[in-house]
Amino acid sequence: MFSRELDKIKRNVIMTSIVLMFAGMLLLIVPPECIPYLNDALCFGLMVTSVVTMFIFIGSPKVLIRYIQLCIGLSVGIIGIALWIFDEMFLTMLIWLIGIAPAVAGVPSIFHAFAYARRSGRKGWWILVVFSILIMLFGVFIIWNPWLRSESVAMMVAGFVLMGSSFVSALRLIWLRPVK
Repeated sequence: MFSRELDKIKRNVIMTSIVLMFAGMLLLIVPPECIPYLNDALCFGLMVTSVVTMFIFIGSPKVLIRYIQLCIGLSVGIIGIALWIFDEMFLTMLIWLIGIAPAVAGVPSIFHAFAYARRSGRKGWWILVVFSILIMLFGVFIIWNPWLRSESVAMMVAGFVLMGSSFVSALRLIWLRPVK
């Protein structure tokens, strides 16, 4: 059972690292002039996700989790429509997400460090805790910092935060691998 849970976490960590790395690279490579195109693509993706969630709800048995998924899907659709209507909302959401996401994502990372990495018997498991706390502090610092009002700076910081989160997520693989 413990090994199965570790394998599941390992697959999630690998996928999260890959997605975060490519999202960070995308934000570092794309010039600020392309923000309207990113905004349109994000709007389209969020609205399609909302519609797919509604169709899944219609075709599935009505259990509590489906209602929760429907509420989340409708909220995603409303965010997509708001991004489509308000031009400056993308940059504002980007700044808030690059501050909040690492701060929130650090909590499960610390939990995994104490619950799995420490129990695996490997040395240096505490490095995960240190990096997770650093990412969380950086996220909180970004929210309170006023120099992120420029589009190019916000995209670069977002790219580096996503790349750093990807690095910490990939680093977890060292300690999540079971000992033979």
